[in-house]
Amino acid sequence: MIDSQQPRVRAIGPGLLVFLGAISVLGPLSMSIVLPGLPEMAVSLGATESAVQVSLSACVIGLAVGQLVAGPLSDSVGRRLPLLVGLAVWTVVTALCAFAPTVEVMIALRLVQGLTGGVGMAIGRAVVRDLADGDELVRQYSRLALVSGVAPVVSPSLGTLVMLVAPWQGIFVALAVGGCALLVYLLVRFRESLPASRRRPPGLRRLVADYRALLGSWSYVAPTLVVGFAYAAMFSYVLSSSFVFREAYAVPAAVFSILFGVNGAGFAVASQLGSRLALRFGVVRVVVTTLPVTFAACATMGILSLAGVGEWWALAAPLFVMVTSLGVVMPLGMTWAMRSQPERAGAASGLLGLGQFAIGGAIGPVVGLFPVSNPLALAAVTACCVLLALGITSTARSR
Repeated sequence: MIDSQQPRVRAIGPGLLVFLGAISVLGPLSMSIVLPGLPEMAVSLGATESAVQVSLSACVIGLAVGQLVAGPLSDSVGRRLPLLVGLAVWTVVTALCAFAPTVEVMIALRLVQGLTGGVGMAIGRAVVRDLADGDELVRQYSRLALVSGVAPVVSPSLGTLVMLVAPWQGIFVALAVGGCALLVYLLVRFRESLPASRRRPPGLRRLVADYRALLGSWSYVAPTLVVGFAYAAMFSYVLSSSFVFREAYAVPAAVFSILFGVNGAGFAVASQLGSRLALRFGVVRVVVTTLPVTFAACATMGILSLAGVGEWWALAAPLFVMVTSLGVVMPLGMTWAMRSQPERAGAASGLLGLGQFAIGGAIGPVVGLFPVSNPLALAAVTACCVLLALGITSTARSR
């Protein structure tokens, strides 16, 4: 039940929404925007590409841990202070990445970049929960998904654009400039969203109690797992699709970029449509109804591959349906999880982020067990992820 004493500080206007969306994607953006520059980075730092890729893993680890720490911390001290510190450190460390002399220094900087990037991810979701409830919470999380869902998909293309006019170091410089702009907004416009009367007592015992309460609540755990498995399906698509299209179907790079962009647009549009449907039919009902569509799309990819259909549309069409339907599932799953935890929104947001990255990150090695250019492998991995999400959702709905 929502605490009736919780004040709704103010409406979430366009400026605040853009700011929250931006801080929510700093972590994933800093992880993936640099992908086009990895070969040049390896040469510049005198390292192997595999060593440079370790910096990506360091960033991912940092993102998971940073959310887990920042979320509950913000429940105790408020959202503004940890966000200010996290964003300031992220900006400085991101700028230093452009001047890293060795790959070891780059790995260390990327770890800190991930830790501080995770601060914005956890607190961004918590701020929305502070200021919105009921139908408005559904709307705001769907709008947040416009940015947070699409940015990781299009960020490699943004990195490529930067590298048309600058070396790989320019990517980090561009990110640092963006961090400075966000710091200015934070200092000038952002007001605390969590009143002192709503803050949790600090201390390890309280933190353990909060996480125990979260993990003991099926109404929170179920949607958190659904979001994690949905993200895993999306992550496997991001990892494999370029290899599948370009090697298995010989699709030119320009055509693949268009397909990738179309899928990103489908995700964005679906996130808005999903919120409208949820307001009419309910969040859980829409998620339960959408996941079978997602699974059918994955199964169709596999069937067409087994049938030996060699045209690229045999993958592109069902893949578009899969990505688009995930645009419905992921923000509504987030809403489902966060709306049950108004008292500990920061801790709930941090654990939600950890689950998302832990499950999504675990799918990487699974994808690596199969030939990366095999469309059947992509279909099988995504189908398993979606089937698990569907089973959890059905179980949660029956309780």
